[in-house]
Amino acid sequence: MDDETVFGLFQCTEAMRRILKQCMRYWEMSGMDYHAQITRMRERGELPCHNKREGMERIEQLKRNMFI
Repeated sequence: MDDETVFGLFQCTEAMRRILKQCMRYWEMSGMDYHAQITRMRERGELPCHNKREGMERIEQLKRNMFI
């Protein structure tokens, strides 16, 4: 899954895109598999988001889930 696809799933604004890109870079460097978490969110019907507000909520959810 490429970055543009991920940004589209979250309905990212430019600011949201920068936040998510920074997180994704950190997770990759830390060896964390954020792709698996995004896949699980899609399977649960949490993605794709319907609007930017929901997208920001899902980004925050993803950030919390990555550190559980």
